[in-house]
Amino acid sequence: MGSNIVRLKLAYYDYKKKEWHDEWSTKLPGTGFLPSHVRLSLTVLDERGKEVTYATDARIHMTESVGYR
Repeated sequence: MGSNIVRLKLAYYDYKKKEWHDEWSTKLPGTGFLPSHVRLSLTVLDERGKEVTYATDARIHMTESVGYR
């Protein structure tokens, strides 16, 4: 059985700039915090071979990085 997944896309919300980004790193200047939301979009092929996209987002309640060592 093959995979019907066409695309998986993640987006990250910068609550300070009020905009979505395709990439996120706490190591870049000005991003020493975590995104407040993560959006997930999954595109699959249905039984007729047509692309169908499902999307959701999750609120992240912790925006400060944890520095475990």
